[in-house]
Amino acid sequence: MMSILFYNIFQEGLTEYLRKIGVQLHFFQVVYQIISINLQRFYFDFFNDDDIRIKGTRVGIETVLADYLNATSPEEIAVRHPVLTLEQVYATITFYLKNQYEIDQYIHRWR
Repeated sequence: MMSILFYNIFQEGLTEYLRKIGVQLHFFQVVYQIISINLQRFYFDFFNDDDIRIKGTRVGIETVLADYLNATSPEEIAVRHPVLTLEQVYATITFYLKNQYEIDQYIHRWR
């Protein structure tokens, strides 16, 4: 599995490479969106607009994000929820940071 850290480094490096060889940034953005959607499907189950769970578990993203937003480290979150891997915790946090406005609305609906 490709770790989130490797994915972010790869993305930044590829962006620079594509700029050097003159590839249109718009094309890269489309490819990035396709990769992003595929990663979402890899890490999450989208049952409906109000039920997003971490794939292979019954843990909703709101559970991980509640801990994260209360300044709990990803490592501690993985310890608190032994069914989750550290990679899944980081994937959830990355998903939140990339889609913060939408996920904040999602979390608000859970409260």
